[in-house]
Order: sequence, then C-alpha cells, then structure tokens
Amino acid sequence: MTGPMEGVRVLDLTTMVAGPVAAMMLGDQGADVIKIEPPGGDLMRGLNYGRRGMSGTFLACNRNKRSLAVDVKTGEGLEILRKLIATADVLVHNFRPGAAARIGLGEAAVRAIRHDIIYVSISGFGESGPYASQRAYDPVIQALCGLADIQRERDTGRPRMVRTIIADNTTALMAAQAITAALFARERSGEGQHVRLAMLDAMIAYLWPEAMPSLTFVGEERDPAAGEIRAAGGVALPIRQVSSKTFAVVSIRRDRRGAVRRRMGGTVPGARAGRSDRRRALQDRGRPDDQCGGAARDGGCRAREMARGGDPAAAAGQRRAVGAGAEPIRDPAGSASARKSHPGRVRDGRRRASIARPRKSAAWRRRSAPTARASSKSWVTARMTSRAWSAIAWCIVRRAPRRLSNQGAIRAERRKGVKSD
Repeated sequence: MTGPMEGVRVLDLTTMVAGPVAAMMLGDQGADVIKIEPPGGDLMRGLNYGRRGMSGTFLACNRNKRSLAVDVKTGEGLEILRKLIATADVLVHNFRPGAAARIGLGEAAVRAIRHDIIYVSISGFGESGPYASQRAYDPVIQALCGLADIQRERDTGRPRMVRTIIADNTTALMAAQAITAALFARERSGEGQHVRLAMLDAMIAYLWPEAMPSLTFVGEERDPAAGEIRAAGGVALPIRQVSSKTFAVVSIRRDRRGAVRRRMGGTVPGARAGRSDRRRALQDRGRPDDQCGGAARDGGCRAREMARGGDPAAAAGQRRAVGAGAEPIRDPAGSASARKSHPGRVRDGRRRASIARPRKSAAWRRRSAPTARASSKSWVTARMTSRAWSAIAWCIVRRAPRRLSNQGAIRAERRKGVKSD
C-alpha cells in the first residue's frame, strides 16, 4: 500500500531518538528513507540487549528504513553521499552547529548539488547562544524548558521529570510536521527551505498553552505550575482509586461533575452537587431508600449524603444496618443517627429522620412538627406529607423542567401545591 509521501526520498544522517523518529514517521507515510550510519553503526544499536546488532530501542526508532554504512569523513564516503543527495528530496541531520559545514555537508554545499532540497538541521539549543555547542539530552531539556518545575511535588516543591523521553518525541513530531510543510511549500514555489529546529524551542512551544496563560496578564501573574485549568477548579482529582481499578478523572464543566461523581461511585473533591443531583434528591424526597430507583439510589441518595459532607459508602452501610434492625451508629457529635427499630419512629415528640432520609428544610419541619405532636401515628402523617411534596416536585420536573428552572418559579409552584392539598 502506498502512502501520501510515496516518491519522496529522505536521507537520514541523524542518531539517537529525535531525528530517527522524525524520519521514521515519514517512512510510515510512504517515503523512501535511507539511513546513513558510520561504520560502527548508530549508538542506539548497542544501547541495550538485542539481536543481530539491533537493540529494541533502535528498531522502535528506525522502522521502514534502508541502512547504509558510510564514513563521511573520508573522500570516498563523502562522494557516495553526494551521489545520494542528488536523488534526495530531504536531508536530515542532528550534528552540532558547525560540524556539518566542516565535513562538507553544510547547506551551501548540499544546495550546490540539488538546489530544491529540504535541508533539516536538528540541534539541542539552536545554532547560536551560550549552549549551542553543548550536548543535549532529554532530562537536560526537561529541566531547562520548565517541565520539571511544572511537574514538581506539591508538598516538597522538588522538581520531577516526566518518566518518558518527551523532549525527543515532541521534537520528532515537530520535525516531521515541518518537513511535510516544507515539501508542500516547494510544490508551490519550487524552492527548498532550511528547517532549523532546536529541542529546547520545541519543548517551550509544547508547554506554551499550559504554562504561559498564567503569565499572560501583567500584574496578575500566577504560578505556572498550577496551570490555568487547574487554577479555575476544572481538574479536581486526575487519578482516583475505585475498588481494584484506577481511573483518570477529569471534569471541566461544572454541570458534568455530578455525572462523574455517580460514575465513580463516590465524591470528587472540589465539586458541588449539580442540578441533576438536586433534582433527583427533590424527586426522592420522603421515599424510603428501597423504593428509590436504581439511578436515584446511586445518584440522588448519594448526592444527599455528599451534600451533608458524609461518606456515601459508609452511609449506605448504615442504611442497610438500620433497615435490618441493628444498633444505630452514632455520628462524631454523639447523637444517634437512627433508632434500633423502625427508622421513622417518633422520638421526643417529633419524627427522627434516619441517615437514609433526605434533610428537610426549616419550612417543612415547621409544617410537619404540629402534626407529629398531635398523634402517636405522626410518622405516618409526616410520611404522607413528604410524599405529597414528592409528587408535586415530580410534576414540576417532568412537565416544565426548562420553564421552571428559575428557583422563584419553583417555589411558587410548591406553594400552590400546598394550598390545593
């Protein structure tokens, strides 16, 4: 199968990771990539164990290529390379600045052979500056570009590295994209370009959307390590453990956090109960937990426990224990959360709500308290009143969820329902 780069020949004079991976991506798209290696081979061949002189890392960075061993420091080897340049569309190298010109492979010498070639030079810190002649490795670039500071530990402030060669891989992606753009420009103009790419520049550009927004507005600078999305409370808890599985949890929109909370079976720190959770709690008002629907038990009842600051899993255990007639579990303040017998039993002249019951408003308690004191069957009357409220709320939510989204309109409908009763 042919790819979009079919007919494009690439001479790959790079070593290690960034350059070879960039050329490999072009080969994946159909380009004819010829890797030029010194007589001793690329350093990555002997980096680790392997077979037939090729390590696993070397193979992972150099698929879809043909290889040729040439000593370009000799006249014979340089002549072989010049013949290949005459047939090539792209030449990629990652020599340190000035080294290519010294061995006769500078841009001017290469363009004298083929004027429209795409000449690509990859370096660590650019072609000028105090670090231009220094060797560049992935951990060094991570430290200089600020990535290690962004990854620092929140407690100790110690910088941390990303446990992958992210600088090399990012540079490879940018190099492949830049080569493709240069080939497209050549199709229009007929002229070749010189693509200069530094690993440090590539990583700064990669981190720009994450780190720069915190420093954009003068006088309102913030810590770039916090990030604009995290500073706004968008990412509450990226990693969460549920049962025996680990999940990555991200919730940008506030109205989606209730759904995330229900999916994860617990709370997401920093997230409030959403409108859907409050609506479920309103529908299940006064219902026993065993009568709640599956979504209500998993969503509304859990949302009510979270609204009270409790643990949904512990509250569910307490509900099961109280429903089976077990001894009540006391809260930290020392007050009994439930009776030993029926959870709706009267205590001290008024109904005592168990943990399974939703918290009632002050207006509801004022209306139901006189009824509870009037008879020993007050808990039945209270439950009927609560179910009437549930029916009214259900009608409001089902019939006009958008028209009555205003809280004042909802309260007006509730008052009408009470008068009609």
